Amino acid sequence: MLSKRKLEILSMVGEGQSNRDIACKMCVSEKTVKNCLTTIYADLGVYTRIQAALRALDMGVVPGFSLVRTREWPWQRNEEECG
Repeated sequence: MLSKRKLEILSMVGEGQSNRDIACKMCVSEKTVKNCLTTIYADLGVYTRIQAALRALDMGVVPGFSLVRTREWPWQRNEEECG
């Protein structure tokens, strides 16, 4: 479960904002944003910013956007499925 602060950062990532923009809006350093993103990635089980942004859309945390998908994300597949 992501904290309110992490959800706010994830939402801004989903909107396509840079670490610098996020840091300015939250009145924290870019390093703080980077550290928080590292824990967000781990919490979500993703490896890249794009995967995190897609997950944000999937979770509905980006206001005004919705994402309809018909299958699991590629990074969620079991190893035997990737064979």
